[in-house]
Amino acid sequence: MSCSTLPSLKLMDGNSQYGLNAQQWDNGRWGAYTLRYVFNPNAQRIETRYIGPSENVAFTSTPIYSQDGEWQTLEWRVERSSYVVLLAKWQLSANGELEVGYVRTEPLVEIRSLPLRPFSMVADHQWRPLINGKGSGIWRN
Repeated sequence: MSCSTLPSLKLMDGNSQYGLNAQQWDNGRWGAYTLRYVFNPNAQRIETRYIGPSENVAFTSTPIYSQDGEWQTLEWRVERSSYVVLLAKWQLSANGELEVGYVRTEPLVEIRSLPLRPFSMVADHQWRPLINGKGSGIWRN
């Protein structure tokens, strides 16, 4: 798992440039599908928002929020799998300021296109975990 350590941030909003391309093609090219990190002060948590042109995403995921002492975490679980990746770790200081411990900026899955099926106009995709920059394990639908 690749995480970037960041200095404490007083605010993370829609103008922040922290984000990740969630998927990387099997030829090494990053997809245009980008998630931007945004701090939601009402729920006091870090969320992700979709940015970029419309592009098929090869996997669906579920956010998992949890707490470890004073630190809160946002992880993603890829649907129908046990693959879970830490996306962000943060806490609120005593005076209510956001302190960010980690933000993942590296892709989390490798994808590949399958050959077009007869009479289909859209190719199906498969994915596998991307660990330390390298696709690992079996390809999954």
